[in-house]
Amino acid sequence: MVLSHYILDDEKITIYKTTGLIAAFVGLILIFGIDVTFSSSATQGMIAVIISVIFQATSLVFVKKNGKHIRPVAMNVGGMIVGLPIMYAIAFSTESFSSVHFDAKGILSIFYLGSFGTVITFVVYYWLLKRVQAVLLSFTSFITPIIAVIFGTLILGETLSPNIASGAALVLGGLVIVNGREILGMIGVGKK
Repeated sequence: MVLSHYILDDEKITIYKTTGLIAAFVGLILIFGIDVTFSSSATQGMIAVIISVIFQATSLVFVKKNGKHIRPVAMNVGGMIVGLPIMYAIAFSTESFSSVHFDAKGILSIFYLGSFGTVITFVVYYWLLKRVQAVLLSFTSFITPIIAVIFGTLILGETLSPNIASGAALVLGGLVIVNGREILGMIGVGKK
């Protein structure tokens, strides 16, 4: 939101965005706050996540500003071509493959993650980036934990605690607030 405000001319900070972001963030704290520990390894992990979010936000805004002429498929292929050899080099130099067995389930998982979880997802992501505000698209990061909570409850039988339920409601409420003007416009409120 901050980068968009200063770099993208048509995406300024509004009261809707600020209020929605704060509500969603408080919701995530309610969902995950109980699991946060401040050991040295946990702190390093949290710092790594914060750095990755900064990189992701920066790339999102700069792609939005400078990538309007690039097709979504081309953006995806470029990242794959650069990332694939790097990831293979890291994997083969740091991991042990002695316990890896390629059965049908594993191969189907790789196919699913490679096609639907990566290629299709990022083509749609970059397509949306050309059509919606960067701030709105960045809120997909808030939706993922809610989906995980729902699947954990439905599929794994995990307990839905009051903190998790309240946090999920705040995240979803924050998303509604951020999109408040667009939602009101879609239902015809404020139109003459």
